[in-house]
Amino acid sequence: MTEIDVVIYDFDGVLADTGADIAYAVQKTQEHYGQPVMDIPEIISYVGFGARYLIVHALPEIPEEQYDEVLAWYKQFYFEHPIIETKLYPTVKETLEKFKEAGIPQFIVSNKPEAITKKIIKQLGVEDCFVRVFGPESLEHMKPDPEGLLKAMAIAGRYKGLMVGDTYSDIVAGKAAGIATLGMLKGLGNPERLKEENPDFLAEELGEVFDHIII
Repeated sequence: MTEIDVVIYDFDGVLADTGADIAYAVQKTQEHYGQPVMDIPEIISYVGFGARYLIVHALPEIPEEQYDEVLAWYKQFYFEHPIIETKLYPTVKETLEKFKEAGIPQFIVSNKPEAITKKIIKQLGVEDCFVRVFGPESLEHMKPDPEGLLKAMAIAGRYKGLMVGDTYSDIVAGKAAGIATLGMLKGLGNPERLKEENPDFLAEELGEVFDHIII
């Protein structure tokens, strides 16, 4: 069992099942710009590395100089339609509340646009569980760089951290920050690629975290 005094989460595929709504926003962007509309699994395969990465790969025929415009259109559409099918994964709300009641600071460090993440957690009723949400807009370097994790721990003044993620970049960031890592197998990331980074623990539901840690 590992002692933990601060928890840092990725968002998509970890706390909330956001895949369908991300894919819908991408498909609408593709339609708007007259590009081929991809199926959902292909779109999801590009999730987890930031909105620009997603758009560049989902609309590969768009001229490079137009990507800022396309990215802005996608972000605005997604911001206006963030919760059509999105919902928390099983055991997430209970787990967040248990950590909160125990006085464990919780943070989100996501490559997802920050304003969208904040809007979703507010609408899902878990906003007050987090000290802060870090997105790309608040950082110089996105995951797998550990910058966001280190900033979160500095704010908390606690360093026995746990990084919870569903992609290899989350695990790489956690290890670079020198903290424990929990890989979520039923997220949006590739579970086999996730396992290659040897997270300290693996789980299918967030509530299983308490099988591995002490708070």
